[in-house]
Amino acid sequence: MKSSRDKDLLKAYVHHLIKEYDGSMGFDSGGMGAVYGTKSDLFNTFIKPFTDVAGTVVGKTKELARRGITLAQTVFVTIMTTLIPFLTDSYEEIFDEQARAIEKIRGEYQQYIDSTNKALRGDAAMLAFIAFPGASLTGKLASLAPKTAVGLLGIATGGISDEILGASGPRSSGIFDSYVRSYHKLMIEQDVKKSPTLFDKLQSKKFVNKLLSRSPQVYDVAKQAREIYKKALNDAVEEAKIVLSAKSLEEVEKIVGKNVHNVKDLQALTPDDRKREEEEILKKMKLSIKKLYVERLLREVNPARKIFGEEHPFVADYMEAINKIRTF
Repeated sequence: MKSSRDKDLLKAYVHHLIKEYDGSMGFDSGGMGAVYGTKSDLFNTFIKPFTDVAGTVVGKTKELARRGITLAQTVFVTIMTTLIPFLTDSYEEIFDEQARAIEKIRGEYQQYIDSTNKALRGDAAMLAFIAFPGASLTGKLASLAPKTAVGLLGIATGGISDEILGASGPRSSGIFDSYVRSYHKLMIEQDVKKSPTLFDKLQSKKFVNKLLSRSPQVYDVAKQAREIYKKALNDAVEEAKIVLSAKSLEEVEKIVGKNVHNVKDLQALTPDDRKREEEEILKKMKLSIKKLYVERLLREVNPARKIFGEEHPFVADYMEAINKIRTF
């Protein structure tokens, strides 16, 4: 669990959001994969919809009961306005680290990575393609946009595939050396004689994989790309598990690394009432935090999901991680 980058700024942020809170309940906003650019966006999406802490506290009078519920709501908002920016900051560090890892391999495979990123227009789609070029070329992309798939295959093979597939336009540049081209053409063209269209050729996994397998660079960079994104996913799941396994508000305070203002106010309730209210607060907290984690991962994977489909290994790994978090 990484610490917040600026505790003083976080403190000011918490005070701002508490002041902004108007006590309304049940409001829902934001969508899957949305980008949260302001403090109000975070508040409205991950805190406000969950502020209806129903409260099971039972006092001697209705007034005492109402005060107990109000206290629970106040404590919940305080915890969430502290926790949300802290966790958002910490989660972003995971993907910042992933971006740094990608930059590290860019120097060695710059032409390949830059060309792929330009063609796919997005780091997530680029990473998915680099990690699984064969699956990327023979799946949804091939059926929806065969010419795009052919272009990406040309990038990956350094132009070897262009003449065989009958691709038009300038020869793709890439990571293959020219001396393998004539040999490679003789090796694979027998596999595509009976395939009359680009789509048919791209549906032949044997054909595509033969093209890709001749490049040690494709293999090496794919291995590194898989290690990079799988590490990010493992870190994301482990961080979510730590937060969502908290059994008490004291454990939440340990996660944040500081005492959360107003938590001690629950001591004004009887032990039984405090226990019930704390359970309700934790329940609401975990629902909100799950939403935060799930939406962040969906925002990361959705560009690749749109291009390559649900069956793509990169997308499948992301969805598996998301489903794990939902079970915590």
